[in-house]
This record gives sequence, C-alpha cells and structure tokens, in this order.
Amino acid sequence: MCQILNPIYLHCIIQAFKPIINGLEDEYLPEDSPIDFTGYITETGHLQMHTLIENFKNFIARAGFRVLQVPDTPQEFVGQYLLFAYLDEFVRMVGATMHLEVPTGRGRTDIIIGHQGRKYIIKFFGIKIPLL
Repeated sequence: MCQILNPIYLHCIIQAFKPIINGLEDEYLPEDSPIDFTGYITETGHLQMHTLIENFKNFIARAGFRVLQVPDTPQEFVGQYLLFAYLDEFVRMVGATMHLEVPTGRGRTDIIIGHQGRKYIIKFFGIKIPLL
C-alpha cells in the first residue's frame, strides 16, 4: 500500500479523488437535526465536537457497517477516510480549518480542527468490523 507522508500532498490527493456525491449524504445527519451542521455550534460559537463525533458513530450505524467493508483496504484507513469526508463537509459549512496528520511532541495526531481561535484534536483509534 502506498503511504503519503506529506499531509499537504495527502489532502490534495484525497480532494482530487473525492467524489462530489458518495451516496451517503442523506445518512450524514439524523432526520431531526439541521441539514447544515449548525446544531453542532454553541451559542458562544464553540464547536460541539463530542456531539459531532457521536453523530459520526451513529452515521456509521445508520449507513451500516457495509460502508467500512472495502476489500484489500485496512479497516482503519476506510474509517479515517469516512471520518475525514464527514468532517470536511462540517468544516466547510462552519468556516473552520482542518489539518491532517499533524506532527506533535508525541508523534502525530490524526486531525486538528481550528475554529474561532480554538483547536480541537481528533485521534482515530479505528473501528472494529465483525467478520461476516
């Protein structure tokens, strides 16, 4: 498997090959939530990352684990890509920034989201898929 170490190149390549429509758009948010992710911003302008990540977990349940079952692809990578695509949509809608594979003093963190002077760190630990 090819590994792209430069996060800028990785982001550009993912954006270049990211489909405009992936067929899961209707599953991103629960039916009772705003369609534009505004429900994940507090009145003071802070992001409700815990709630957003919980919705991502629920999205996986709504879409079904079939979305993570890609032959010959490590399960963690598929989950990371789906989380990235989900958060990319959110980041664009709320005017935030997102950085992937950011070096830290203790290795790399998967995703850092910046919004109104705050930073939100996301570390992906993978999704276990039961074998069929």
